Amino acid sequence: MVDAGTKHPTRPPGQRDAEATREALLAAATELFADRGFAGATVDAIAVRARVNKAMINYHFQGKQGLYTAILERDFGWALTRLTELTQEPIRAGAKLFRFVAIFGELHQRRPGLSAMMLREAMSGGRGLDPKLLPDMRSIFEAVQAIVAQGIAEGTFRDV
Repeated sequence: MVDAGTKHPTRPPGQRDAEATREALLAAATELFADRGFAGATVDAIAVRARVNKAMINYHFQGKQGLYTAILERDFGWALTRLTELTQEPIRAGAKLFRFVAIFGELHQRRPGLSAMMLREAMSGGRGLDPKLLPDMRSIFEAVQAIVAQGIAEGTFRDV
């Protein structure tokens, strides 16, 4: 169905936009996890902020833990794609390190709450992290290690 005077399809009454609901939940949860941490962000508060029924959290993400993990998978996935491209470029370590920092600067601009989420997670000892995320986190640290090792080999960085 197309609304008169527009080229945009409209939804029949009662039909929901699943992708818009998912995005609203991801955005609301990111803000609340950043502000309150995993334990402090309640399902009720996330649903209110997203303007959806709290049952949608279970429907789309299988609960609060699944929502938290989905946020981190999305954002780590974005960063890891760029880091993989970076590690394959034949450039000097200093330039790689600059680009590494720029990737995470861009991620922070795209998802401002993620930095606070990760700081809260680190302060909690990683209690909210799903173990399946550990390989992604390890890949990020390995990328830094590879850049530093390349810089030491080039004589750009000094071994400390």
